[in-house]
Amino acid sequence: MKKYLLFFTAIILSMLATSCDGKFTSTIVVENSSKAEKENYDDTITEIMVSENTSENYRTVWSGELKYNQKVSYDIDSGDYCIRIKGTRVYLSGTEKEIDETCGKGNPVEFRNCDTILFSWDGKTLINKGETELD
Repeated sequence: MKKYLLFFTAIILSMLATSCDGKFTSTIVVENSSKAEKENYDDTITEIMVSENTSENYRTVWSGELKYNQKVSYDIDSGDYCIRIKGTRVYLSGTEKEIDETCGKGNPVEFRNCDTILFSWDGKTLINKGETELD
């Protein structure tokens, strides 16, 4: 009986180890799905930040230019996080407006081992769309 229990335990441990390549990480995916009403502005996300639990100490995990209909992913340690994006809205008139939106503030999003969670900027708010598959 002990041999079967030891064998079963070894199989379970090997499955756990190979399911995430032995990493205890999760993935944040942010997409810019902001479509301007009457196409009078363009939103560009320039920074993705995370903060553990309810802390206000955000750290940048990605920077660049994320235009409409694009997405980017970043691996993080599993845990509870608030997600923050920054960017710029540029109107056809040339006027610029800062984008600074947070998701999970006061109620952090839980990232378990190997989770891939999608956040979508729709032009008004940063929405937690939940677990997703990477493309």
